[in-house]
Amino acid sequence: MSETKLNGLYKKDADGIFRNVFDGTPLNGDQKIERVAENNLNEKEGGQRNFGDNYKEQELYYASDKYKETDIKRWKAMLNHNLYIWDNFFANDYCMPKIIIDDFNHLNPIKKADGLSGILMNGTGIYNIDKLLQEIFFQYMQNDNFDYKKLLLEKGFGLDSIYSLLKFEIKLKDIENLNNDLNNYLWKTNSYIKNDIYGHLHFLNFIHKNKISDKKILKRFNSV
Repeated sequence: MSETKLNGLYKKDADGIFRNVFDGTPLNGDQKIERVAENNLNEKEGGQRNFGDNYKEQELYYASDKYKETDIKRWKAMLNHNLYIWDNFFANDYCMPKIIIDDFNHLNPIKKADGLSGILMNGTGIYNIDKLLQEIFFQYMQNDNFDYKKLLLEKGFGLDSIYSLLKFEIKLKDIENLNNDLNNYLWKTNSYIKNDIYGHLHFLNFIHKNKISDKKILKRFNSV
């Protein structure tokens, strides 16, 4: 994240395009969008800029791939507004049928930051998956040493041997090394969560069997 003042702050125009609130440049398609604050925003840093009436009642968004605790304190001081993280880590509307069941360690730098009012999770929209992610999230927020893999084991999903195939980043060597376990899960196990992750795992099996190397497909599944 750049330290230039507010250069990552965007608003959505009438055409649905996110544009920088200062110079009007459109958002880079590689950046993630996070809602930071709404309504009457005033910059506190040096009193050099006041958003004034132009940005009242408008949702403003901050674009970033990662956060630091110092960033949270800085934005809180600049915006003088309740500050929430809108976390898109598990969202899969851009990469179906990929399903992510992973830890929340990406939030470690900021989950207890002073000035942060809360963290919101953008889930998958799939009931069983989101219910599980919410449970992992709750435990994680209470306990820094929480191991989500133990919860998967306790739930009896049969995922303990192939959990790495559901992480945000999937290693191709894991797809190869765990292919017997993957096939065993696909054809010989049952759990109420299986139907929700079947498409994801079946496609990974397809990638392995057909030795898929197309970068666009591999990127869709964050396969490296």
